Amino acid sequence: MSRHITRFTVHAAVCVAAVFVSIGAVQERSRETWQRVDDIFAALGATPGATIADVGAGNGYFTTRLANAVGDTGVVHAVDVDARSLSRLRSRLEADAIRNVRVIEGAVDDPRLPEGAIDGALIINAYHEMDQHQAMLAGLKKALKPAGKLVIVEPISEPYRDVSRAEQTRRHEIAAHFVLEDLRQAGFRVLRFEEEFTRRPGGGTEWIIVASPARPSSTIAAPAAAAAPAAAEDWLSPALRIDIDAARRLFEDGKAVFIDVRNQEMFEEGRIAGARLIPVSRIEESAAALAQSGRRIIAYCS
Repeated sequence: MSRHITRFTVHAAVCVAAVFVSIGAVQERSRETWQRVDDIFAALGATPGATIADVGAGNGYFTTRLANAVGDTGVVHAVDVDARSLSRLRSRLEADAIRNVRVIEGAVDDPRLPEGAIDGALIINAYHEMDQHQAMLAGLKKALKPAGKLVIVEPISEPYRDVSRAEQTRRHEIAAHFVLEDLRQAGFRVLRFEEEFTRRPGGGTEWIIVASPARPSSTIAAPAAAAAPAAAEDWLSPALRIDIDAARRLFEDGKAVFIDVRNQEMFEEGRIAGARLIPVSRIEESAAALAQSGRRIIAYCS
């Protein structure tokens, strides 16, 4: 009898495993229809021969696709802090005979990536889980090549855009303005931002930010006497921040214009009187026209 029970147990376990694999495959095929994988890879620079980091690799949805994109001459570093996820990922890589992936058990404050070796780093639906986000960003900045790209994609649902960061992370999402500020503090410069990059089938949107390690000149203020207009790509520099009282005085004297860089709905819900709406994804293309007014440009996002 025990032999029959054992055989039944093993058979049942195999069947359950097969069901989970089948469900996972269906979910991944569904994800292909809305995730915009090719656009994410283009932003990363995931081309043959590239070295890419998948930070928060999880079950390997992006890791396996990145491995194919960079080819035999490229390398993918798959980073996660969860040992069980990494064990499942290793099994998947072995089953699929994928040889160009290096699996790394990261720490909550360190991705443990090789210094100066990464062409592109991807964090997708994982940044909101990073309690030590500034330490992680510092580690990523150290790992990226000077022209390397950091791509972050995260979900946010409309009713929760303006709640606290803690409340958002409890819902496993985060608004872009929190991450833009994190990147500024970490010394990254934002190259691209799309508030509504994708729409999830069950509701809500995902935004995308593409950033790069800041050039030294973009984080150091020039002497006042030699000050020059900042390049469009440096508009998030800490040197360009202004005190709210000083901003108010300039605006009241007609020497400044307020630019609201949020989305249309948030702008309509509440804004500074007299402010103009220019979403952050379009601020660079509008910079030249704004500069022609001769007034200071003061952007805000909350």
